[in-house]
Amino acid sequence: MCTIRPIRNENDYLAAVHILTSLWSEASESSYQLDQLEVWGALIDYHEQTYYPPELPDPIEALKFHIEEQGMLFTDLSEVFESLERARAVLEKRERLSLEEVWKLYNLWKIPAESLIKPYALISKI
Repeated sequence: MCTIRPIRNENDYLAAVHILTSLWSEASESSYQLDQLEVWGALIDYHEQTYYPPELPDPIEALKFHIEEQGMLFTDLSEVFESLERARAVLEKRERLSLEEVWKLYNLWKIPAESLIKPYALISKI
């Protein structure tokens, strides 16, 4: 049985991961063990989200991923942007997403706005 305590530093974090791993490998159908797993998992998750937040993806890669994941086509994006050329320019990183386009993608496709506003380099075609 482990005493549950807050994760305050890296050593506490590593100890919590070790405890979780041990509980996971020993877990049975005991509700006490399952409760312990859930609580330690929540503590670790909170610590990781607070101190190791995931890095946001490149906005255009996030957009491409969403299109692919949803089984959409390039033409679906051109409808949002109201122009095939504009959609192509954004996907090829020749032009940046506008605030209005970010807002449309957030509202229509439910893509988190924070994943679309990260700065990214443009690619110039000579």
